[in-house]
Amino acid sequence: MEKNSYKSIIETVTSIDIELSLIESLEQLFFSIKKQNIFKFLSLSISIIDSDEISFNFGETSKEFTTTDSSFFKLDYTQSSEFDISALALIINFIENRVQLHIERSKVTIIQECDSLFDGSLNSAYGAEKEVLNFLKTSLHLQEARFYQNSDEYPTKYTEIISKLKNSDDRFYSENASTNIVIIKLEISDGTIAGYLLFTKESAFNSTIIDLLVLASEVFDTNVVQTTKAAMFASRYKKYVGNSEVLDILIKNPTLLDIRREDVVIMSVDLVNSTKFASTCDNPIEVFDNISFYLDIVAKIVTNEYQGTLDKYIGDEVMAIFGAPIKKENYILDAINCAKDILKEIKKINNERIKNNLVVFDVKVSLGLAKDVVVGEIGTTATQVDYTAIGDGVNRLFRMTSHGKADTIIVNEDLKNSATNESFTLVDEVMFKGIATPEKIYKLEI
Repeated sequence: MEKNSYKSIIETVTSIDIELSLIESLEQLFFSIKKQNIFKFLSLSISIIDSDEISFNFGETSKEFTTTDSSFFKLDYTQSSEFDISALALIINFIENRVQLHIERSKVTIIQECDSLFDGSLNSAYGAEKEVLNFLKTSLHLQEARFYQNSDEYPTKYTEIISKLKNSDDRFYSENASTNIVIIKLEISDGTIAGYLLFTKESAFNSTIIDLLVLASEVFDTNVVQTTKAAMFASRYKKYVGNSEVLDILIKNPTLLDIRREDVVIMSVDLVNSTKFASTCDNPIEVFDNISFYLDIVAKIVTNEYQGTLDKYIGDEVMAIFGAPIKKENYILDAINCAKDILKEIKKINNERIKNNLVVFDVKVSLGLAKDVVVGEIGTTATQVDYTAIGDGVNRLFRMTSHGKADTIIVNEDLKNSATNESFTLVDEVMFKGIATPEKIYKLEI
């Protein structure tokens, strides 16, 4: 080896552009070394992340030198009496730095590419999932890259592994250092599992590839898990607000459903003389079909047209809330206009039913402004969850409904005083059992 080889190596490694790829960097390094005749290398073998092997042949004899992580690369070289170990150490250090840079660049590339394939739309995440998996399969030279939702049927050979992973706190499965199977669990925050990512390789996974797959799964997690979460929440919230714009707001801001105190309008829409209505139909299925038809009409007007919240169905009665979980500025007016439109729509339907000799719907509506009541989701996901209101104002509204008549809207005094542009007529003043103060009941003139 020539004198000043250490200095020559320093000049060589510092001259190599950091923007070059790993392969380009190594090519430039070793062809420069060969040209300067600094070392007589037999070969350089490098195992890169994708497990492709790169070799440069420079000599005829060799002695193996392996770096601290043999999964990355190894050097074979010819040693002579003039061999300078410090110069070789400098080369090793350069290679290690460039390999690490290559890994970091790979991480950035994976994140950017996965993010670009997921366009941020909740509805498109499942479509982009295949593209992301194909990208990972190609770029990391995988044999298999699949996503299994919880409801999917897994291949029999993986059932035991997935079962163990499902019941453990582990995020991913990798049996040992020589395994060619990696399974990553995608879990929603409340413990619900959205599915599993399965990766296989012809050769063993090294720790770097596993790290990259876990990193990719986090991007996958953000998009696909959020899609699963949104679908799960949408199914739950849809029964409160239908397909209205409020549904999208609740999916993005589920804390709006948390329990709190609010002023709200409680609405009751009820069939008058429902027993008589049922007795006019000989077929019980026809009775249920008719009532379901009427309930559907009311629910759609409440949710789709006025963004109200369905509380519950009590037989043929619909209970709804205006002003929670999302409080619109004109929530009191919305409740009043919704009640008017319900009666208007029922009247139109009844005209058609009369022509067809069908039983008509006699409907009454009650509205009450309930102040400082507790609103929020009640129940458990294991059984049933409802969005409801609890408090004195709600109890008063329930008592008040018995004073309503067909084709009329009755309201309490608080609502009447808040709706100054409407006309009302006092119809009654009653004392309710268990409630100290009397309740004035007004009819809304329509």
